[in-house]
Amino acid sequence: MKTPTTLSCLPLAVALTLAAVGAQTQPAPAEATAGSRALADAPLAGFRTDLLQLAWRAAAAFPLDPHVQTRSRVQEQVVLACLNLDQPLRAQRWAGDIADWRRGACLADFAQYAVEHGDTVAATKALAGAAAIAEDVTNDPRGQEWCRDSILMKVARTYARLGERAQAEQYAARLDPVSGLAFDNGLAATAAGRADLITADNLATELAGMDDLLVNEASGLTWAALVTCVRLFDKFYADGERRDAIERRVRLVNTKLPPNFKLTALLELVRVSAEHGDTDKALASLRLAQTFFAETDWPADVRAPFEAQIGGLLGRIGRTDEARLLLEQGLASYHEARESFRQTKRADILRPFAEAWHAIGERQRANDVYTLVVEEGMENPNSRPRAEDVAATCLSMAQHGFEPDAALAARLREIVDGLGEPW
Repeated sequence: MKTPTTLSCLPLAVALTLAAVGAQTQPAPAEATAGSRALADAPLAGFRTDLLQLAWRAAAAFPLDPHVQTRSRVQEQVVLACLNLDQPLRAQRWAGDIADWRRGACLADFAQYAVEHGDTVAATKALAGAAAIAEDVTNDPRGQEWCRDSILMKVARTYARLGERAQAEQYAARLDPVSGLAFDNGLAATAAGRADLITADNLATELAGMDDLLVNEASGLTWAALVTCVRLFDKFYADGERRDAIERRVRLVNTKLPPNFKLTALLELVRVSAEHGDTDKALASLRLAQTFFAETDWPADVRAPFEAQIGGLLGRIGRTDEARLLLEQGLASYHEARESFRQTKRADILRPFAEAWHAIGERQRANDVYTLVVEEGMENPNSRPRAEDVAATCLSMAQHGFEPDAALAARLREIVDGLGEPW
C-alpha cells in the first residue's frame, strides 16, 4: 500500500484553482485587437455580493502588524473570486488595498481578465503596475524570488495574450527556473502560468523536456511539471493526439512524488473532461483515480477531503446515488476521527463536503454541513484562524452559488462583526 507523506494535498488544489483566472486558451477577443471597451461588473445575485463583502471584511480585519502576509493572502483569494464571478471593477478596487507583493499578482490577474474581455487600456495600465511591484520585490533584500516570479509569469502570460510576444519573452526570460523549490502555491501558480505560453508548435519539445522530471525526480520542479501538464490537458483538449500525450504523462507520473499530489492531478483530469462534456473520459479517469485512492493509505485529515472531491465529481457526471453514499461515508469517518484533527484544520476538511452536497442538488444537506463548517471554525478563541475560516467559507458559497439560509447568513455576519482581539 502506498503511504503518503504528511504534506497536505491542498497547495496543489488551491494553486490549480487560483491559477485558473485567465486560463482560457482561445485567441484574445476581437475587441482586444480592434479597440478597447471598458470593463463593467456583471449582474450578481445579492447573496453572492453579500458573501464577497463579508469575505473581504474578514480579510481586511487582520492587523497589518504582524499579520500582513496572512491578510494579503486571504485578500488575494477574495480578489480572485471576484474575477471568477465577473466582478473586475470590484477586484481591481480591492486589489489596490493589498499591502504586499500580492497586489502585483492580483493586478496581473486583473490585466489578464481585462484582455480576455476587451479592455486593453485597463490591461496595459495594470500590467505596468504589476511589473513595477515585481521590481520592488527584486530590489527588496527581504524579497523572495518565487514571489517575484509569480508576478512576472502572469505579466508574461498576459502580454502573450495581447500578441506582444517580444514583451512576453522579455518577462519570461527573467524567471528563475529553480526558485521556490518547496511545494508551494507560488511555484504552482508560476508553472500553471507557463502552460499558457506553450503553443502547439513547441508542445512536443516542452513535454519531452518534462519527461525525466515526471519519471525520475520528486522535487519542486516535478510538481511544477505536473501542474503544467494538467493545464495543458485542458488547453489542448480538442486536439485528441496532443491531449492523449499529455494525459499519459499525468497518469504515469512517478511514485516518488507524494501521492496526494498525484491524486489531485488525476482528479483534475476528471474535472477538465467533465467541463468539456466528455462524460466517458471523465468516468474512466475517475475510476483510475478511485483505484489509486483505494490502494493508498491516507491520514484521516487527507482522506476526508478527497472523499468529498470524489463524491462531488461522481455527482457531476451523473453517478448521484454513488456520490451520496460516498459523501455519507466520508462524513461518518470525519466524525469518528474528529478529535485527531488539528482544530484549525477541521473547517478546511469539512468544507468540500458542503460543496459536494450542493453540487449534487442536496441543498438542505449542504446548508447543514456549511453550518457545521462555520461552527468548527469558531472553536479557536483567536481571530486569526476565525477570519481565515469564515472568509474561506463565504468564498466557497459565493463561487459555488450556494445561498445560505437566514440563520446561517446571520451567523456569518455575526462572526465577521465580532473579529478582533486576541489575534
